[in-house]
Amino acid sequence: MDQEVQHKLETLRSDYREVTGKSFSHFYCPILFQDQDAELCRAHIVNSAFPDSCRKWTVQRADVDSFYGSAFESDFVDLQYRSKHLTDDAIIDSLLSKKLRPKVYIEENKVEHFIASGPVPAHFTEVHVNGPDGPVRLGLKVRPDETLSTAEWRIAIEKDVRLAALVSMLKAAHLTLFEMLGYRHALSAGGHFLGRNILGEFFHGNKGRSKAEIIADCLIFGSSQT
Repeated sequence: MDQEVQHKLETLRSDYREVTGKSFSHFYCPILFQDQDAELCRAHIVNSAFPDSCRKWTVQRADVDSFYGSAFESDFVDLQYRSKHLTDDAIIDSLLSKKLRPKVYIEENKVEHFIASGPVPAHFTEVHVNGPDGPVRLGLKVRPDETLSTAEWRIAIEKDVRLAALVSMLKAAHLTLFEMLGYRHALSAGGHFLGRNILGEFFHGNKGRSKAEIIADCLIFGSSQT
């Protein structure tokens, strides 16, 4: 544990003692409401993948932070691309392509595509898209004669991040208040509801499961809370 985390932990220990009249042994997690010997980390209140975001952080259990980071925040951070004209970049940039999964359509039909590093087979169609260093050759897995009748082809990026955004913002809101008010927030009725009853209970019910299973259960869990 680095010195800054240790210093923050001692500040939280003092705050917990002031609020409850006793000290915790390891770290009293404001999400799990447990004091256990577990690995701790710096939990950025706003995901650090957002450029120019606030770099405030608090102490958190590494397993909890990693769980919400991989299941929800990894998709939530893709919101930063929503206002940019990234369709061409998303096609040719391997990292963006993996994250955003762009699709090519001819009229309303989805067409498989690939970046051409050599000759494009005669039974496929070659088109050019703008890259940072000039035109990039793109192969469309459709016969050229099937594209002659239409000039309408497009690149679309379609990704629903509403659930990821909701969960990530709930976690960020809880940690924001924890950073501002400490255990006065965490142990309040509102802190208990958002921390223990929502975020903590969902973690306990889904840790160790696949991302697809976590997302499916989140939809069920969310409807049970309304």
